[in-house]
Amino acid sequence: MDEKFLKLFEYLSEHHSKMAEDIIESYEFFASYIKDAEEKLCDECAKAITSHSSNRDDLYTISSLASEIRSRLESNVKALYETFNKEISNTDNNPPIDNPNETNSESQDQDNWKSLDYNFQSEKVICIRFNGQEYNTKDLTDALVKLCEILYTVDNYKFKELINQDFSHGRTRDYFSVNLSEDKYIPILDSGLAVFVNTNNISKIALIKNILTYYGYSHDDIRLLIKSDYSPKPREYKGIKKTADQKIGRYVREKMRLLSKKGYSFDKEELQALQNKKLTKRLVGITYPLLVSRRDMTTGKAQKEKYWNEIFVYNNQEFYVASRWKPEMRKNFDIWYKNLKS
Repeated sequence: MDEKFLKLFEYLSEHHSKMAEDIIESYEFFASYIKDAEEKLCDECAKAITSHSSNRDDLYTISSLASEIRSRLESNVKALYETFNKEISNTDNNPPIDNPNETNSESQDQDNWKSLDYNFQSEKVICIRFNGQEYNTKDLTDALVKLCEILYTVDNYKFKELINQDFSHGRTRDYFSVNLSEDKYIPILDSGLAVFVNTNNISKIALIKNILTYYGYSHDDIRLLIKSDYSPKPREYKGIKKTADQKIGRYVREKMRLLSKKGYSFDKEELQALQNKKLTKRLVGITYPLLVSRRDMTTGKAQKEKYWNEIFVYNNQEFYVASRWKPEMRKNFDIWYKNLKS
């Protein structure tokens, strides 16, 4: 990311945090739209490769470009978050302290109750305390929805006027909508309004603060409980145990061996697509690249446990073939295999 831009963003994060939040949100929306475009282009590219369309070269180039831009934008968003959180942390020298007279929940650590000035990025909110009452939540999104429901029951007319408040209108999206079926909005009871939830934790906290102020509450009237030692659990692969899985694996392996023994050559675009995660999924139905070159495998660019320890030769090049298959993948594999040029 451009150093001059980061320097500007650091200043905004420290002195104008709302502007910095808006910049992050805009980047996230931009990245999401590019991701949508990437998905669309991958679909078109897969169809063009399967049908041997004359424009498959151009589609593959544009699809790869979209993937590169999306990846770069997501890296930028990550860098902005890190900068924002660092600046907020540097300015938070006197964090609010929970009222020692508040009643402790028997099963919860009092130190985990946080004010709205806490940095909730990468935290899991499991409960909110508001006006002396506690409400269990799944995460910060659920906490936002729960607060809206509480305040709607407090004053439903005032809640319905939220849609007309300046803070309810973001740069790229309104935070409240009367379209209850709109994507990424959650309806609030029978209020006739839905709240937008597809945003980052920073923006959710900012919205909670604005709603509380609008209702005349202090930001200190609410506390959020975070889960102790929360971190996403890594997925573990325990091996393929089901007989059906082993059968489809043997089936695919024999088919790919047959192509290798024939000295099969894929079209240039298809060979590239089969080494691309997204395009492989559309062409064959497996969720990671079907082929990995011997060079990429030996240099550590691929996970060895996901590929058979056997060399397959296509286009006079050496490859490893994906080994993790499930019965439901056979249909897509067969369709792809039958459409290969003879």
